[in-house]
Amino acid sequence: MKVRKAVEILLAIVVPAILFGISLRIPFGFVLFYTGVFIVLKRVAGLRSWWRAAAGAVGASALHLVASLFT
Repeated sequence: MKVRKAVEILLAIVVPAILFGISLRIPFGFVLFYTGVFIVLKRVAGLRSWWRAAAGAVGASALHLVASLFT
């Protein structure tokens, strides 16, 4: 059980990071990034309501905007 939780936490960190890297290099990559963050928040983090996961994806969009200003 502890191993499963550790894998879920690792995926919750690694998957958005990979999608973020890809999203900076392709046109409309932000859609891929936001969708990935939404899925990770909904499935891995165990958020039951879609609006909480969507709020997390919106927060991630702010990070994406700030990062895109510096690249």
